[in-house]
Amino acid sequence: MIQKFGLVLFMILFLFLGATVTSASTISWEDKSPMQRAKFGIAQSTQVYDGKIYVIGGLVSLNSPVDDLEVYNPKNDSWTMKSSLPKPLWGAATSIFGGKIYTFGGSENEGNRTVNNVYEYDIQGNTWATKQPMALPRSEAGAVTYAGKIYVFGGQDLNGRTVYNTVDIYDPLSDSWSSGTPIPIGVYDFAIGIVNNKIYIIGGDKNEGGVQYTKNVQIYDPILNSWTSGTPLPSENSEMGYTSIGNKIYLSGGQDNLGLLSEYNTQDDSWSTLGSITPKRTLIASTNLNGDIYLIGGRTGRDTPTNFVQVYRNVPVTPINIVAIGGNSLIQVTWDGSTGATGYNVKRSTTIGGPYTTVASNVYGTSYTDTTVTNGTTYYYVVTALNSAGESANSNEALATPQGTVTPPTSNKALLVIILLNGLEKEYDLPMTDINNFISWYNGRAAGIGSEVYTINKNFNKAHFLNRKDYIAYDKIEFFEVNEYTLLP
Repeated sequence: MIQKFGLVLFMILFLFLGATVTSASTISWEDKSPMQRAKFGIAQSTQVYDGKIYVIGGLVSLNSPVDDLEVYNPKNDSWTMKSSLPKPLWGAATSIFGGKIYTFGGSENEGNRTVNNVYEYDIQGNTWATKQPMALPRSEAGAVTYAGKIYVFGGQDLNGRTVYNTVDIYDPLSDSWSSGTPIPIGVYDFAIGIVNNKIYIIGGDKNEGGVQYTKNVQIYDPILNSWTSGTPLPSENSEMGYTSIGNKIYLSGGQDNLGLLSEYNTQDDSWSTLGSITPKRTLIASTNLNGDIYLIGGRTGRDTPTNFVQVYRNVPVTPINIVAIGGNSLIQVTWDGSTGATGYNVKRSTTIGGPYTTVASNVYGTSYTDTTVTNGTTYYYVVTALNSAGESANSNEALATPQGTVTPPTSNKALLVIILLNGLEKEYDLPMTDINNFISWYNGRAAGIGSEVYTINKNFNKAHFLNRKDYIAYDKIEFFEVNEYTLLP
């Protein structure tokens, strides 16, 4: 990977002399406390757990990997060294499951000794364990967790200059391996993200012997075990930072030498450029926390590591599909979840188009029941989304009129069955609005957004209790199912 420098210079020269490059606006990056050690080639897919960022391994110079595990706490903007990797590694693929971080493969140095080791880091215990190795050694692969399994894609063997198109599936509970349908085009050093039950393999390099970066967007369906393709990258790229938030995947920097922050919208299969990163660099680690995009480390030259930590405050997307339903002295307002949101404001007016007064702040979930209304009066509602970057624009307006003789229409209910990692089964009989709130929370946590714990109000079988609540931790859930049914009139 890093030996390609001479050819990379040729490609850069070609870009400036023979190609038209669209300039990008500079966006605002906020500098944070640097890592304790400057590094590039940090483990693929930097992990987030309980509001902290885990950075594993990397190179401090060519042929000099380290065994560092550094943890960043954004609350006090500080770094802490944790228990070291079993061996120095760079380019390992990582993913998280059940409060444990798994590393797959990597390289012991720049030129050779690619490994097939699998290590498990117990976050609470701060300890490492060795697990069942992969069948083949590889470096610069990509990994994601889906439905209790970890999918490991592609990579290369630096020993034999072999690029893989394999899809290897690891079961953390049984410590065993199985295989999926191979990638149409084998790559390494690509971006990877999981959105709406699809896994996206973006760009990458397909040949260590020469510069063969790709534009390809290869999309894997783990349910059907099949591949499709998406709109290609605007330019070939590899060694970029990447993270997914909601329905979008964000790429940072890379070998195209443009130094851009790009956004891929999986809903309409389109690309856009948000701005540039400074300085330009490759082999960046990237992740998101509460909708904010973090860039960590990387290199500005062939052997120039950085310890930079920068964050882009990403204002959430404006909520859509606002609906208001009037009842007896109440109005229920619902909306679709917003990408990057950590909470919502609900605003109200008695005049169409406002001005609006905030009636609820930092609402978690995607519904709110307004009980401070008067029957017979028409109210107009808008909703905004919040995160650390600020507040979105107002949503579309919805109106409703509460009436003493009208009750909200009866909605469907469902049995929510949650299977925990310890085998315990929890079952809840809930309205679909509550079910949808739970699903929104779960999808948010999968993208690194929202609280680690979800509260379920057990209003059924309440007896003489003032309230009954269950607290479900995201990392304790193996899977869940929803069984919707219709209430008889």
